[in-house]
Amino acid sequence: MSCLLSMVRSFVVQFHADAGASERRLAGRVEHLRSGDAAHFESLEDLLRFMETHIEADRDLSPGNPPVED
Repeated sequence: MSCLLSMVRSFVVQFHADAGASERRLAGRVEHLRSGDAAHFESLEDLLRFMETHIEADRDLSPGNPPVED
């Protein structure tokens, strides 16, 4: 079964070389593919906030898409 992935709700996340999940030090850069918006983040909360904002915007722009289950 083949699944084509859309750029809607897609992100590229690049972590800094010294980031470590075990030490809870997540830092890097995130880019929303559809819009091209990018931001640097210094914590998991920053990363998730950026993603949530763009996921909501994609939902608003695509009323025909089924809701994403949490």
